[in-house]
Amino acid sequence: MSHSPGNWSVVDLDGNSMGIRAEISNAETPFNLANYYDSIATVMQRDPHPIYGCGITRSECKDNARLISAAPDLLAALQSLTEHVAHYAAMPNAHKDAHKDVANAYAAINKAKGKP
Repeated sequence: MSHSPGNWSVVDLDGNSMGIRAEISNAETPFNLANYYDSIATVMQRDPHPIYGCGITRSECKDNARLISAAPDLLAALQSLTEHVAHYAAMPNAHKDAHKDVANAYAAINKAKGKP
């Protein structure tokens, strides 16, 4: 896996944008909220277009940033869970959707890792 290591966190960059930051313990300089380059991703609030709409509220912006920042933890948890559950899903008395659910979990893991 080649994503940025460490815990990812959400920081408010300027009131309209949320930054996703990888916490790196050996960083030489402290995080500067004014510097977008300290973030690994930026999620922005966007007012609706006057004709097409499609705005992103401040609340949606924060929720999207939180979901993105949880991605490494979610991936690790899903990988661990599927390792334990796959065995039980293959048993004859398993829930009828267990095999499909495990296949969907593996598909999500492969998507996160850039595998087909």
